[in-house]
Amino acid sequence: MLRLLPAALAFLFLWPPGVALAWRECLERPAEARFACLAEREVDHAGELEFDRALAEAARLAGRADYAAVVLERLVLLHPEAAGDRLDLVVLALALGDLDTASRHLEFLLALPDPPPAAARLLRELERRLAAPAAVAGARRHRLEFQWSLGYDDNANLGMGADALELLVGGVPVRLEPDETFAPDARPFTAAGARFDWAYAPAGRLRGRLDGRLYRGVTDEDSLSGAIEVEHGLTSALFLRAGASDYRLRDGLWLSRAGAALGTLFGACRCLSLAAGLDGLEGSEDHFRALRGHLDFDGRAVFGPLLLHGWGVAGYQRQPDAPWGDTRTLQLGLDLVAALAGGRLRLGASRYWGADEADYSPLFGNRRRDPHRDQWHAGFDRPIGWGLSAFLEATWIEQGSAVPLYDYDRFLIEAGLRLAL
Repeated sequence: MLRLLPAALAFLFLWPPGVALAWRECLERPAEARFACLAEREVDHAGELEFDRALAEAARLAGRADYAAVVLERLVLLHPEAAGDRLDLVVLALALGDLDTASRHLEFLLALPDPPPAAARLLRELERRLAAPAAVAGARRHRLEFQWSLGYDDNANLGMGADALELLVGGVPVRLEPDETFAPDARPFTAAGARFDWAYAPAGRLRGRLDGRLYRGVTDEDSLSGAIEVEHGLTSALFLRAGASDYRLRDGLWLSRAGAALGTLFGACRCLSLAAGLDGLEGSEDHFRALRGHLDFDGRAVFGPLLLHGWGVAGYQRQPDAPWGDTRTLQLGLDLVAALAGGRLRLGASRYWGADEADYSPLFGNRRRDPHRDQWHAGFDRPIGWGLSAFLEATWIEQGSAVPLYDYDRFLIEAGLRLAL
């Protein structure tokens, strides 16, 4: 499988893009043809001030106000000084019934030393809409995506990294050679999945995500996972998020989660958030049950052509049936997104720390697990036409622990196609 990596990279990077037409020539076409022409070149010019202005205007004239709003959101994120474009976004958001977006950007405009004269009029219109939310026609947006892939996993069962276990039996050290159950199990796999994102904006923001994934190895190791998440903007700065997920293995193992979080957006760009939440977890192994409280931080920033995404989660997991007691956790991550070769490059890294309340077992010298995990991710995707895009992703994971049973290394590589409708 690894021998296919050079061919997959060549496919993604060298796919013939055709003869590129200078995007300004698109402006000479009628409204709908102009929008289609510019949309085809968005992957190469997204983020350029003049191009995004032209694309937003073409989308609006072609009757795609929702598309124009998305482009203007990107434009003002990259160019916060563009007050006129932000004003256009407020007008579009009001027309779409997205009062949350209108409120956020109108607040930014009114905080300027010299706000645009139209801002006061738009504020009165926004206040009128908020006073009569039932009369607002909500704007609906949705996206359906299918995915199919082939991959290789060099440690599908999270097999132990150590060659042997050093145990204390009756105070006497014993070296135990683990059987194949604990050894890393490498195998190729195929996976298929679907994801549905929706957004609805009456007097506030309501959006959600529903996705599922079927994983099938070359042996009988199959798994099925699903998740649903819904977020509601209570005000322009306050949101409520709820979600649930379920993971099932063919041999009867399962893990389920459900929870909710309340958070706030802050910063002039509303690109920072802080949320507190509570999750319930239940699993089949050892009748596992836990209650997890967590504090989440999320922030995004743009530096030239790069989009940076930093995040962190601090948690406390109450698990009365676990031999190691409760666990305190902290996870920090940083992701980077950049345009490359007509596609999108994504790089990410994260670090996880866990601290247990009690020792794991006398067999391991009464040590605590206290796991720590490093994860690196690299991915590249590129449109190939007809709503299809090709992608290649690789993930490296290293976990260490004072208890060797929880030590493992893992490498996954996956390539496939996505179809967006």
